[in-house]
Amino acid sequence: MRCDYYEADLCKSCKDLHLAPSVQLAEKQDRVAQILSAHVPAAAWVAPQASAEEGFRNKAKLAVGGSSQQPTLGIMLPDGKVQDLLQCPLYDSEMRAYLAKLPALLAALKLPPYELNTRRGELKYVLVTQSPKNRFMLRLVLRSKRLVPQIRQLTPAILQALPGTEVFSLNFLPEHVALTEGHEELLLTEQKLLPMPLRLTFANSAGGEAARARAVGDVPQTSELVLYARPGGFFQTNTQVAQALYQQAADWAADYANGQGQALDLFCGVGGFALAMAAGFQRVFGVEISESAVLAARASAQQAGLENVSFEAADAQSIDMGAYDLVVVNPPRRGIGPELCQWLSQARPAAFIYSSCNPQSLAEDLGRIEGYRVLKARLFDMFPHTDHAEVLVLAVAQK
Repeated sequence: MRCDYYEADLCKSCKDLHLAPSVQLAEKQDRVAQILSAHVPAAAWVAPQASAEEGFRNKAKLAVGGSSQQPTLGIMLPDGKVQDLLQCPLYDSEMRAYLAKLPALLAALKLPPYELNTRRGELKYVLVTQSPKNRFMLRLVLRSKRLVPQIRQLTPAILQALPGTEVFSLNFLPEHVALTEGHEELLLTEQKLLPMPLRLTFANSAGGEAARARAVGDVPQTSELVLYARPGGFFQTNTQVAQALYQQAADWAADYANGQGQALDLFCGVGGFALAMAAGFQRVFGVEISESAVLAARASAQQAGLENVSFEAADAQSIDMGAYDLVVVNPPRRGIGPELCQWLSQARPAAFIYSSCNPQSLAEDLGRIEGYRVLKARLFDMFPHTDHAEVLVLAVAQK
């Protein structure tokens, strides 16, 4: 991938860009395997899931600088100025075309950019999410609510200037802190969620990967699973690799279900894992502390007609989880921690699947969980050109 920003030394976020993609992936695989070597045998590793080299990001988090008349959108520099990044090749052509319209629109709105040094101004960040069908969610992060009446009045014109915008909201971050958004959100469109359709293959019998390989006429039996991105909520940044991640989990889970049994998805977010593996179980239960994420997950289940999947907004550490045949955990970077590791050791589901965005905390948790052996592991290159590694692990109970 060629990047003018990188070559001009204007942005070094993709620090490994000087390496060939195959070299990057091999080095990342070796590094992750080394971190997990005490718990994941070399034979357990499945070939890593590569990403597209460019055009894979479905999110743009753009700091705002410059002036009201000439706003600049991109990356914040150490001196508080903003380097334009609207033509970053990590975005596809549709996203770049959308982003290119923003400076002129913001100039017309006369929104003063927030200045770090003086702590004056209003507009801090512009956040954009792109769906696989090139629909968009636009969020403006403001210091205060002073300009809300003005923006609300101009919302029809904003939506007309940005075709494809389905969700538009204002986020408020009054504090002078190193964050990209605050806790309060004001929706200015009737639509609250952005559909993020994925194409997955569902097996109707045990042995997900084997069943897919035996598809009639070698034609994959695919179905569309619609997840929903929401303002302020987490959604995987790389849609292609996220789709592969959910597919892999569904395939591994199918080996432990034949339309019967129960599965639990902890830290389920918008329900990706629970919904992807629902076809193989009699009942799937998802737990997530964020109420808005649970509402999005329920909307996906309803849209898909999945009556055997339910979701609850609760802390995974505090609920009475009962007995399950399979457990999926997808925690934040800190991992699941000692208490849930102890519960897994005692509850003894036939298998658990651990999705981790931090190999180090994954290694710590695997060291705490007793009575299991790792059968399979796979690296998913969610963020090419960086050190970030997403890892999926399947562990089975030892007899």
